[in-house]
Amino acid sequence: MTPLLFLVIMAAGFMLFLLAKSALEKKSKEDALVASAMAGSPGNGSHIRVLSAHAHAGDARAQVDLALRYMAGKGVAKDASKADFWFRQAARVGHPKGLLYIAYCDEQAGNYESAKDHLLQAATLGNAEAMERLGRLYLEAEEEARDAERAVHFYKLAAESGRRTAQRRYAECLLLGTGTPQDIDAGTLEMQAAADMGDAVAQNIMTEGINAFIRNRGYSFIARDDAPSGFEKPESYWENPSRWNVVPQEMRNSPGAATASREAPEFLELPPPSRPRLVPQAEKLTLEKAMAQLNDLTGLEEVKSAILSLTNRMHLHRLREQHNLPVAPISAHMVFTGNPGTGKTTVARLVGNIFREIGILKKGHLIEVSRADLIGEYVGQTGPLVQSKVAEALDGVLFIDEAYSLFDNDSAQGGYGDEAVSTLLKLMEDNRHRLVVVIAGYKDEMNALLLSNPGLSSRFSRVIPFEDFSGYELFRIFEDFAADFGYAFGTEAAETLAMVIQKELSEKDMYFGNARFMRQLFDETLNCLANRIARMKNPEKEDLMHIGSADIETAYRNINA
Repeated sequence: MTPLLFLVIMAAGFMLFLLAKSALEKKSKEDALVASAMAGSPGNGSHIRVLSAHAHAGDARAQVDLALRYMAGKGVAKDASKADFWFRQAARVGHPKGLLYIAYCDEQAGNYESAKDHLLQAATLGNAEAMERLGRLYLEAEEEARDAERAVHFYKLAAESGRRTAQRRYAECLLLGTGTPQDIDAGTLEMQAAADMGDAVAQNIMTEGINAFIRNRGYSFIARDDAPSGFEKPESYWENPSRWNVVPQEMRNSPGAATASREAPEFLELPPPSRPRLVPQAEKLTLEKAMAQLNDLTGLEEVKSAILSLTNRMHLHRLREQHNLPVAPISAHMVFTGNPGTGKTTVARLVGNIFREIGILKKGHLIEVSRADLIGEYVGQTGPLVQSKVAEALDGVLFIDEAYSLFDNDSAQGGYGDEAVSTLLKLMEDNRHRLVVVIAGYKDEMNALLLSNPGLSSRFSRVIPFEDFSGYELFRIFEDFAADFGYAFGTEAAETLAMVIQKELSEKDMYFGNARFMRQLFDETLNCLANRIARMKNPEKEDLMHIGSADIETAYRNINA
């Protein structure tokens, strides 16, 4: 082989190596982009920078998210001191998770009164975990600080808010007469409800039998060798003694008894991303999927808690009916108050699915109406219109948006609101077991509507507020839209998006669209991306997935043109 031929072969081989390396790097880059796009709320640099900016600007929800990331090492290096700092910043402005974290630190240090104060603040804000932890603290305290009646009070509140462990603990108190008069029937039903909610200990208690639980005063649920004489250990105790964790009154002050309340708060681990999230609106969801979609919604923590509380209450209602026990009156009709784009319609649709799955509604479908669908133009038209829409919604949810517009005293616009409401109220009563009505609209207008009509206020006693999203939550909503459809964006685009959101928030009024604005911005961003791709001769896979800073900036200008 001549030297020249050898050099040619070597050069060709080197070129092939470079081409193969380039192809592999390109494939790796595309795979990384796909993974980033499909992950949702990624812990990448662009997301973390925006998150940090919102946290420094005082956004409590961003502060909690950043604290969780420092604690878990997700997107940032693990740093307990920084996690502690951001939790405390969130607690200063009253964020429930920040308060829970501070209470946990207080318990670890033995400052139980301080822990109670912080938990009470969080419980007042509707946080169910704080309610349950308060119950534990009051029940497991030393004798002089023990208050079983208050413990039962907080356990019950937490159970009504959907905490299955609190549901079981409340049932235990009823069965044993701890802090409340003993009520075996009610305790059995509450325990069954906890078991149905998936609490493993409640399921074991129901398997072993309520009588055995009461006969042993809960002792069969303590893995100790020095139990009082006469203590009956079921066979399952020896198989898995650690599963039982009830601490009866006689052993409250035993060594190690008051440990359950010092367990770390549940939220201290970030949940994994749940993808895909897109489900057709007409598709029937299982209870598990419906609850997962509810929990997966960005923000809306108070809304989620309220819906879970109502769901559990309705489930208990059904269980008592099945056992021929008396049931307290409960209305499933709701008022959703809040600005546009805060998730009211989405939550109403999920409520329909949830109520169908727990047996409250047969179909659970959603019929959405407005004033134009219910108010006629001439005398005699309004009643039949309301009847028609109610008939369409039977066995499901009737969702009336901007319900305050039904009352319009301007005769030029009809003035038939009173007829519409009176017809609706009669049909709600006639079909009280087949219809859930949700009325929605701006907070002040809806409050005024309820105050103006005693019939409405008596039937719609459950008001659920939908708060505006923070800047960081709006950023996450856009990020979720992108992830749902397989798009991704880098640091520069993320910073542009954050600036656009802050500019929009600084100029917003009561008509600001919240998530609707983010949907509009995302759709227009894709239009701008499509126009940019159309100018390319041979766009590659990466080009088709990558949202650029200019795409977002141009989209925002187009929307506000």
